[in-house]
Amino acid sequence: MGDTVLTDIIAGRKKQIRARTERKILAVTPAAAADHALIPAGPTWKLIDELLADGWSKAELARRLGYSPPVLQFSRAQVTVRNGYEVAQLHARLRSCPAEATLELLAELREEGFRMDHITARLNKLAADSGADAPDLTVRKGRIRADAAALVQRIYQLLTE
Repeated sequence: MGDTVLTDIIAGRKKQIRARTERKILAVTPAAAADHALIPAGPTWKLIDELLADGWSKAELARRLGYSPPVLQFSRAQVTVRNGYEVAQLHARLRSCPAEATLELLAELREEGFRMDHITARLNKLAADSGADAPDLTVRKGRIRADAAALVQRIYQLLTE
């Protein structure tokens, strides 16, 4: 479809279109937007706010996003598709969950006779085998990284079967 057809539709100069043109327009999703296209910032800020609530600072988030100097300067109204995507990826890596269940699983493994260094080595190997970094078992404000919690659950299942 030509650019002029789309421009005419947007401008209201073209009142009727073919069914095929309509299907093509409606098939476009936000995923097709160019990296520099602007999208509403609300969902991106929701993810940032969740990370801030987990104890991450804006400076640390900016550093992990590769910004120098490490300062988050996103509009509250709109962000680029690329920034929204990068924040979503960062959120997926850093998101957390309540630490209590994970700490209980680790305590049960220690009660079963597994040393913490053995558990840590198994966690690191499992992470490496899946292409992930070594899990961060640090508890922040009663929360632990969700990826680490998932690895602990998998190790628990493997070691207690």
